[in-house]
Amino acid sequence: QEWRGLCNKMLDIRAAEIKENPEKFKNDETALTMLLTSKDKEGNPFFTRSRMVSTVCGFLNGAYDTTHATTFWLIYHLAKYPEIQEKLRLEIFKVLGSRKTCSVEEARQIEYLEAYIKEPMRYV
Repeated sequence: QEWRGLCNKMLDIRAAEIKENPEKFKNDETALTMLLTSKDKEGNPFFTRSRMVSTVCGFLNGAYDTTHATTFWLIYHLAKYPEIQEKLRLEIFKVLGSRKTCSVEEARQIEYLEAYIKEPMRYV
């Protein structure tokens, strides 16, 4: 119930945003907007509220599963291959120094990290 309530709230928030500024969402093809604005041939809502909530639950669950599996493989490979861990550490320190945060631009400079993150996705 709590999970469905969260998904329902997400839809309520987007519905309020659309109502407040319909022009902003006129050409928006994101999932929440499409769920709320799609119409059938007669102009009636294409999705029932229950179907909308179930769809959002599915999206979030899918995102969770993918993130969980990817993170598992990333950590597994770091533990299994300490030489990769060290190479990543050195490249990160080269770009960031002693700072603990970075910008998107800086993260893109850490090319081995990007390659490392993409590799385990082949296993997912």
